[in-house]
Amino acid sequence: MSYSKVIVGNPMIAGEVMQIYRGTNHTMKQIAVHLKIGLGSVHEIIKRSTTQEERRELKRRRLRDSKLGRLNPMAGKKPGNFVGKCDDGRGYVTEVVDGRRYFVHRIVMAEMIGIHPRDLPPCLEVHHIDENKRNNEPDNLMLVTPAGHRSAHYLMAWTSALREEVD
Repeated sequence: MSYSKVIVGNPMIAGEVMQIYRGTNHTMKQIAVHLKIGLGSVHEIIKRSTTQEERRELKRRRLRDSKLGRLNPMAGKKPGNFVGKCDDGRGYVTEVVDGRRYFVHRIVMAEMIGIHPRDLPPCLEVHHIDENKRNNEPDNLMLVTPAGHRSAHYLMAWTSALREEVD
């Protein structure tokens, strides 16, 4: 990793890097971006300013803190093997059926037809009539082709625009 001798040799920059590194849980990359210097320079400053044992301890602290609380990337999320219903991150609800996760609207549609969700052809889509992705009631779902799905959304937008003109 290359570094700038001018930056690494500057005691003010080195002091600021070490103050941030010791006082926060910022990564070297975050420090580099914050101070607008190269990652190699940050790495070299930390290497020169700390003992190997201190670097290990700071690394352990960062790892420990990343597993706890708000720094954990999984904080507030369900594990991948969670069996109940959960959000997919785009507003749809998913659920596990026979060890595989499916969208709930596809599960409901498959039950309405009387087949297993895996047997619902992927070339068919399930449209939410009221456009509420969480409303998976059978009377709100419609099985359509991709072209039919686009047409349904187009017609809904068109009629909505007409209503606005009238009002």
